Amino acid sequence: MENLHLNMPPAFTYGWLNLNRSTLKGLRTGERLTPQEEIPGKIAVTKAPLPSLKSGAGPEPEAFLGAPLARGYTAKKNTDCGTLRLSWSLGDTGAVYDPKGAEDNPPAHWDAFSLDLEAGSTLTAVVDVSSADGARGLGMLLGRVRVGENALLRLVLIQRLGEDYSFVFDLGAQNERGGRLELSRVLLGGKHVYDGISVALAGDKSAFIQDVAYAVSGDGHLDMNYESIHRGKKTECTMNASGVLRDRAFKLLRGTIDLQRGCAGAKGNELEDVLLMDPGVRNQSVPVILCGDEDVEGNHGASIGRLDENLMYYLASRGMDREEIYETMARARLEAVIRRIPDEKTVKLLLKEDGE
Repeated sequence: MENLHLNMPPAFTYGWLNLNRSTLKGLRTGERLTPQEEIPGKIAVTKAPLPSLKSGAGPEPEAFLGAPLARGYTAKKNTDCGTLRLSWSLGDTGAVYDPKGAEDNPPAHWDAFSLDLEAGSTLTAVVDVSSADGARGLGMLLGRVRVGENALLRLVLIQRLGEDYSFVFDLGAQNERGGRLELSRVLLGGKHVYDGISVALAGDKSAFIQDVAYAVSGDGHLDMNYESIHRGKKTECTMNASGVLRDRAFKLLRGTIDLQRGCAGAKGNELEDVLLMDPGVRNQSVPVILCGDEDVEGNHGASIGRLDENLMYYLASRGMDREEIYETMARARLEAVIRRIPDEKTVKLLLKEDGE
C-alpha cells in the first residue's frame, strides 16, 4: 500500500494550520474503469500518455497509477464539434475508504482522459461520475486539457456520489493564445472527496471561467484546490464557488490566482459563498493572490455563515418558517450554478435529482 500527498497550493501558509496538503494512506490500485461514451462524429479518439501539465491534485496521483495511457479526444481545427459525453458509474468495492490507512481499505478504481482542442475549434464536454445506490469504495479520475489558439471548451464536470463513496479528481489544463475554458463543476455527496483543478493561461488574451456548486452533508469531507496560473499577457480568470454545508460536514477550499512575471494586463477574480446550515459543520477557506508583475489586477472575496437576520425577518413576514427559509436559500445557491450549465440535458438531470 502507498501514501499520497495531494492538493498542495502553489504557496504554503503556516504549517500548524494543516492546510498545505492532504494525505491519503493505505492506497492500492484497482481496476481501470470504462466510461459510457457519446462521441460526436467530428471528434478523433486515440490512446496516448497523459499530456505533461501541472494539475490541481499534484503529480502523485499520476505517479501512483504508473503514468497511465489516457483516452484522448481531439476536436479538429476550426470545427464546431458539438457535445461529447463521458459517464463513469462506480460500483461497490466492499468497504468504506479510510484516509488514515485502514488495513481493509478498498482498492482505487480509476481512469484517465484527455481533451485536445485544435486552433479555432469549439466543444462542449460533459464528464459525469456517479456511484450506485449504497455503494462503498474509492475512485480516481485524471484529466488533462489543452485549449488551442482561439478555441472554446465548455467543460461540465458532474460528481454524484453516495455517502460512503470516496473520490479523487485531478485536472490539469492549458490555454493557448485566445483560448477560452468555461468550466462548470457540481459536487454532490461523497464520503472523502479530493478535487484538484489547475489551469495555466499560457497564451496572451486567454481566459478561464469557473463556476462551482457543492453540497456536503452527514460526515462528508470535501477538500478542494483550485488554481489559475497567469503567464500570458491580458489573460483573465473568474473563479466562483457556491456551497452548502449540513450536519457535521467539513469543507476546505484553497483558491489561488497566480499572476506571474510577464503577464502584464492580467486580471483575476475569485469569490466564494458558503451557507452553514448546522452548528456542527466546519468550513475552511484559503483565498490567495500571488502577484509577480506590477500591471495586474487581482480580487477575492467570501461570504461565509448563516443567513442575514434582516433577510430572515423579511421572509418570515411572508409566512415562511426558519427551516423553510434555510432550505429554500440552500437550494437557490445550487440551482443558480446548475441553471448556468451550457447543456440542457445535464441541467434537467441535476434539477430532477435535487427534487424539482
